[in-house]
Amino acid sequence: MMTKNSAMAKLANGVKLSAKGWEDGRYIYMDEKSGQILDNENKTFNLISAKEKVWLEYKEPKKTNCSTPDNTELINMIKQLMDEVKGIKEAQEAQYIDISSDDVAEDVSTALKQDIEKSIKENMPQDETSLKDMIKIFYNVESADEVKTLFKKELSMCEDKRDTAKVISKFIPYCWMGGRKIKTVARYYADMRNIIKEVNNQFQDYSLELFSMPQDVYERITKADTKKVIDKLKDKDTFSLDEIKNLISTLKEQCKTALKLGENATIEEWKKAGLPIAKQQTVKRARAYIFTAYLALVTGRRITEILKTLSLVKKGNKWYFKGIAKKGSDEIEIPAVTLDDDIEFLNELLTQIRKDIDTKGMNNQQVNSKYNHIFNRSLKNLTGLKYTYHDYREIYADLAYREYGLKDGTDREEIDYKSDILGHQVDKDRLVATEHYMTKKGE
Repeated sequence: MMTKNSAMAKLANGVKLSAKGWEDGRYIYMDEKSGQILDNENKTFNLISAKEKVWLEYKEPKKTNCSTPDNTELINMIKQLMDEVKGIKEAQEAQYIDISSDDVAEDVSTALKQDIEKSIKENMPQDETSLKDMIKIFYNVESADEVKTLFKKELSMCEDKRDTAKVISKFIPYCWMGGRKIKTVARYYADMRNIIKEVNNQFQDYSLELFSMPQDVYERITKADTKKVIDKLKDKDTFSLDEIKNLISTLKEQCKTALKLGENATIEEWKKAGLPIAKQQTVKRARAYIFTAYLALVTGRRITEILKTLSLVKKGNKWYFKGIAKKGSDEIEIPAVTLDDDIEFLNELLTQIRKDIDTKGMNNQQVNSKYNHIFNRSLKNLTGLKYTYHDYREIYADLAYREYGLKDGTDREEIDYKSDILGHQVDKDRLVATEHYMTKKGE
């Protein structure tokens, strides 16, 4: 009985015990409140009548499996970061001191690039199932959408900078979870910053400053982008001019036929007229696919612009694209360079698309998230070609340069012309976004 008495003494001192020969993860302990001996399933355990003779101090098993990692280090880092932001190191009797946003931003960025990113890569679950588990552990919700909703709620309740810094530091790790690629991390940063803009409280600027991409990470993304563009420019992708011109002609005839049949046309009428429509597809959706594909080819506009923001307006004798989706500006308009001069016809298509696809109450990000994939998939089925809407923006730029840029009597560089018609600014000191659109050439 000496062994069990010794075990009882250890239990009384708060030690967990495991019997020799028990499988990993099984142990007993003494409940402080009731004084009862329980196992790790909280079931009563009778030590006296137990057959086991040798009791060892229980050690938490080391977890090496990717789906069940040891996250203690990471969780401790997050707690330490939050404690530092809250000013936990200040003496308790000290008066309230406002935290400098520069100091906090530097602390957060330093912790991210030196400790947290490394720890996440080493310890965090990498598969989708375990990512959900990690979201549950950190935020006590079931999905990424719920994390964003929670972030918005907590941010809107902040009453001072200290509360704001605490919330920001709590949700920054979400951007890094699940072994995400660095570009994906940047996209999650952008998503969370958009939520900060939606909240639009008195601490918005402060929040945006804190929730910023660490400089070294930003530089890595820029470097990767630059290399990708340079590699693409070295190996240009060619497309068939005749194939694209025939596609434009075919799509225009289909657009005209669809308009002639009217808004209330039936599936049978569409099939009889030879218009493409897939199984279980409505006329509205099929019409939107054809009209959007044609507009993308002849205007070079993004799918989000066509579905929601774009308008063609006339000023004097010239037409302009208005509602260009460009970061940092709410109201942009550029001269409307189109591969179809019948602007009234293009406007008619645009109006019908807005009737068939309801994007009211949706922001640009929501439109892109909901429709980008399905429209790209349908585009390939519709045309029989491999190109996406992004590819057609690039093809449009090359066709427009051939049709207008080489005939305007100037010595303007190709990148300058394409920058203008795509709505980009040219910066001679760096690779510009337009260079992404200079890798496809017609033959």
